[in-house]
Amino acid sequence: MLIQPRIVYLLALSILFTACVLSEDIKSEQPVKGTTPARSPTPAKSKITPEPGAEQGDQCSGADLVVRFMILMMAGQQGNCVNKYTPYGIRVIIENQGHGDANTFWVRVNEDLLQVEEGLAAGQSLALHFSGTVPSGRYTATVDVFDQVKELNEDNNLETFLAPTPTPPPICTPTPTP
Repeated sequence: MLIQPRIVYLLALSILFTACVLSEDIKSEQPVKGTTPARSPTPAKSKITPEPGAEQGDQCSGADLVVRFMILMMAGQQGNCVNKYTPYGIRVIIENQGHGDANTFWVRVNEDLLQVEEGLAAGQSLALHFSGTVPSGRYTATVDVFDQVKELNEDNNLETFLAPTPTPPPICTPTPTP
């Protein structure tokens, strides 16, 4: 029986992925600070995926930054209510789903940029708030805009979102103190 080389390669990748997942420790989530927004004329570089046949250490230890979730909400909103009305913006949840830590990187939503100066450890996530809205309601978030982080998968760094027309949340009622 002759086995096709591509099938052997795919089987090897699935075994390697399973070994990586089972051998890594789960790290707790800690807050990560972002800096103030900036604009940059530097375009994002083209994405390059890891080469087939890379060593197991490279496949298991790399970071993998993704946009996990995007939502339209008011700045400072926590839960279903707000202390006061503020402008809407886009909250973006970034996650490092890889097995290695990510160093400093930039996140872009449409034309606005935020830098994550402290990077993001494996298994961690963080929320960034981009102020303002656009008339179309269409938002595109890109993580690691300038390819500063060597990732296991460079093709999963972009997410799009069409925001609904918002209904303002209620003002939170303070809890009386005895």
